[in-house]
Amino acid sequence: RSVAGQFPLDYSSVFKLGKGLIELLRDQGLAPKVLIGKDSRESGNWLNDALFQGIKDASGEAVSLGVIPTPAVSHLTNKHAFSAGIVISASHNPYQDNGIKIFSPQGTKISENWEKQLEEAIRSSQDSNTREVAEATPDGELVKEYKDFLKSQFAGIRIQKPYKIVLDCANGASSFYAPEIFSDLGFKVFPINASPNGKNINDNCGSLYPEDLAKTVKDIGANMGVAYDGDADRALCVDEKGTILNGDHTLYICAKYFK
Repeated sequence: RSVAGQFPLDYSSVFKLGKGLIELLRDQGLAPKVLIGKDSRESGNWLNDALFQGIKDASGEAVSLGVIPTPAVSHLTNKHAFSAGIVISASHNPYQDNGIKIFSPQGTKISENWEKQLEEAIRSSQDSNTREVAEATPDGELVKEYKDFLKSQFAGIRIQKPYKIVLDCANGASSFYAPEIFSDLGFKVFPINASPNGKNINDNCGSLYPEDLAKTVKDIGANMGVAYDGDADRALCVDEKGTILNGDHTLYICAKYFK
């Protein structure tokens, strides 16, 4: 992660990364096919263009998911046998920052060896390029599939109505997913910080700033609240009394569920 527009997150370096990744995949005997998602920060658009251009220059194929939670890229990369998945995000950092996460074909973190080869590809490349706007329409079928997958995890669970839940979406990726999914599951949803404009991601909201969520839960008499970070790969909960619950509480609940 670093400030978007500065090395190593300048357009040229990201172009070289996209090209280098395709060359690495071929060297590994893998198909040159990559899945790409991003969070809602404004720099994600041109970083996405740079990756697409580099991948195209190396005769690779990139499929866009648009703005989507990071876990979706991991899940769909593995399920649909993409050779790599990429997320353009700086997680809980402010909008000026960005970053690039790369997943293996299994949807896991890439190896240190892959990381070193990609770093070397950026340093050694003499390629020059001009900015282009990628014609990258998000794959609506894959997006829908991920939403359906999340809802399927509640199969057989009956929601007691009315069950009020406040969702702090951090003006990030979850803004386009969490309110819709919880509503479809039968919750009465009260979304806050769910209007991304490219610059307000994580801006005094989300999992790093749960105080507003706690207050809203108490004020409207909700049953609980959930705060996400910018790319929705972490969540923090608030109980019906407005008490902020840390990761240990979440771990305890998960342990009981999976016991």
